[in-house]
Amino acid sequence: MTPHSAQPLAGLLLLFAIGGASAGFYLLRPDPARYQAEATVRVVRDQTDLEQLSNRAPAGLADAILLQNEAELIRSDKVLQKVIARWDLNHEWGKRYNDGQALKSWESAAILKARTHIFPEPGAVALRIQVRSDESLETTKLADALAVAYCEYRLERRRRIAQDMINALTAPFQENEAKVRHASARLETARREIDPAGRDQNPVPSASREEGPAVLALRQRLARGTMQAMAASNQLALSSSLPPPEIQKLEAQAERTRAELATVEAALQAAVRMNETLRAYWEAWDELDKATRIFTPIKETVEAKRRELSSRENLPAVVAESAGGAILLPTNKATAGQACLAGAGVLVLAGATLFFLPRKPTAKV
Repeated sequence: MTPHSAQPLAGLLLLFAIGGASAGFYLLRPDPARYQAEATVRVVRDQTDLEQLSNRAPAGLADAILLQNEAELIRSDKVLQKVIARWDLNHEWGKRYNDGQALKSWESAAILKARTHIFPEPGAVALRIQVRSDESLETTKLADALAVAYCEYRLERRRRIAQDMINALTAPFQENEAKVRHASARLETARREIDPAGRDQNPVPSASREEGPAVLALRQRLARGTMQAMAASNQLALSSSLPPPEIQKLEAQAERTRAELATVEAALQAAVRMNETLRAYWEAWDELDKATRIFTPIKETVEAKRRELSSRENLPAVVAESAGGAILLPTNKATAGQACLAGAGVLVLAGATLFFLPRKPTAKV
């Protein structure tokens, strides 16, 4: 390499050396103190979480997707805004970063989101919430606040879904509950009308769809008795010329025939009435059974959702570990800065060597 070509290269190396030195000093500058704190939340899968996927996917995959979704939820406005409102970060950070002017909620959310990192806990269905800040107490406070806000939101979401389900079932619940009450009252009325001998049996005797032999026999007796009563009446009507004793005998016979006929009519009416009351009882029982089968699953669902609204057990998310304290992070990037300065020194030496490369004397003509 000739001295004339070495000098421009030396200048270029010195220029790179200046850039490297500048970068090194920048990396070695003292940064504001940065702190880091972590809180851990345990996620309990609800019926609404991955409801479709859980039936097909392996448990590990389902848990991984669940944790990925919940990590995004923690960094969403739904959770961040709860923390911002709870600790009044708009005014707190406005004093610190905006010359005393309150920040807008979206600005505070952007700061908090940038400082928040979520990692799955190895070997568990849990998430580690990592927060960084320039104040030790604030770092711990924000990590714990995010964990609590996330657990609250999960519980609120479960209760909101439960309440929506209850609201959707209110009309069917009330309608079918009324049907059950009506069928129960009808069944009780029908039971009271049954003859005590049948009412006390368990189960209550079934109603005959067709008239049984006893009813048919009563109808035959009624038909014969009716004919006999008509014959007696006719005979009595034609006996005006008979002696009084004969007329009295005919009247007594007619009276016995009418009494027997009345007895048969009463027995037949009682048999028909008993069958009707039994039929009414079993129709009411069938109505109640159908109404109950429709109402029971609705009632069970509503009761389960009401228990979810009031229960504090089996929460969908709990704080497994609070942030015990913040740790101080390194205040500069010493290794990178030192490497840049060392590289700059090498470039300076190389450039100086090329710049002072001895020149060969030029021959005179």
